[in-house]
Amino acid sequence: MTKNLLIHNGTVVTPGTLIPRGSVFVENGRIAAIATSPLPHPARLAETVINAQNCWIMPGIIDMHSDAIEAELAPRPTSRLPYDVAMHELERKLIGSGITTIYHALSLADWDSLRWMRQTEMVRDILNHLRAFARESDRLLTHRIHLRFEVANLYAVPYVREVIQSGWIDELSFNDHTPGQGQYRDIEQFRHFLVSHRHLSREEADNLLESRMQHAKVEWDVLEELAGHARAAGIPLASHDDDTVERLDLLEGWHGRICEFPISLDVAQEAKKRGFYVVMGAPNVLNGASTTGNLSAQEAIEAGAVDILCSDYYPPSLLHSVFALVRTGLEMSCAVNMVSLNPARALGIAGDKGSIEVGKEADLLVVGTLKGEVPDVKSVLTRGRVVTSVVRQGR
Repeated sequence: MTKNLLIHNGTVVTPGTLIPRGSVFVENGRIAAIATSPLPHPARLAETVINAQNCWIMPGIIDMHSDAIEAELAPRPTSRLPYDVAMHELERKLIGSGITTIYHALSLADWDSLRWMRQTEMVRDILNHLRAFARESDRLLTHRIHLRFEVANLYAVPYVREVIQSGWIDELSFNDHTPGQGQYRDIEQFRHFLVSHRHLSREEADNLLESRMQHAKVEWDVLEELAGHARAAGIPLASHDDDTVERLDLLEGWHGRICEFPISLDVAQEAKKRGFYVVMGAPNVLNGASTTGNLSAQEAIEAGAVDILCSDYYPPSLLHSVFALVRTGLEMSCAVNMVSLNPARALGIAGDKGSIEVGKEADLLVVGTLKGEVPDVKSVLTRGRVVTSVVRQGR
């Protein structure tokens, strides 16, 4: 790794302000100085210099909920690619999207028989491979694990307890995808999804709906126990698809602090009022609506009820959503905070990551624009190391 590096002549995006023609000086992997021209000493003697003319200098993106590993492992329903191939190629795609810290969302949902990677034994295997992959010294970004525990997966409770107490995960969420509530509260819409996207016959879809609606769930006292283990281990706890205030009561009782994908604006606003970090999907911003007919991210952002955007299923959406929000009038610093500082705070890593501030790890992006509005990643640094760059290096 280069001992010291300078990015200069770009607009630096800090948590509260923009610094035109600003500079960021990196030393030993951390941000040592932030300044305007002229360059401070010893920045003038930097070993590597990146000229960010006409570009933004912003913090690396933190994606706290990404299912992308599933699509990389199984790009077709019947395919199953080797772990090393899928993880290596996904990492390159993530860096190209400006993501420097990824929380891989692994779903423990045994009832989802159409997705092999969500079976408990497969999740165990994927998690083990991801942990080994993350420990390799030449990784391009920071890899972490977000375990999504489906509350109908009774069989997985011992495993969830094991990974929490072993410190093998970095975020835990409780998910309930039972039809008739939450994301699938509109049963007819879910039936249509099963027929049109999962290619089930109507009879097969009806049988699946009936089976899921009748399926037993983990008792609430067991979930409270797991939440207690997570709290003791310092693992952030999130809810998922909250559709009532009562669901927020449960999260509050479990000392959780993250409300993922609230179904309606009133629930999002109540979550915000209670001090939870409210998370919406960046694809929702770009689509202009939820794919399941639930809360519009844009509507919730305009109402001041959203803190964080995550990629959900499409990693490039994060950076694109930042620029889309700026075009609607949101300040650049505020938009960038939604994909960097705010998730860092929610996940308890803001001491090292999430913003351009002196002393923090130098996870940095140099971003230009195509046709004046489409973001184009020029350079990516992780912990001060240039992992990709197409911008001219020099003064």
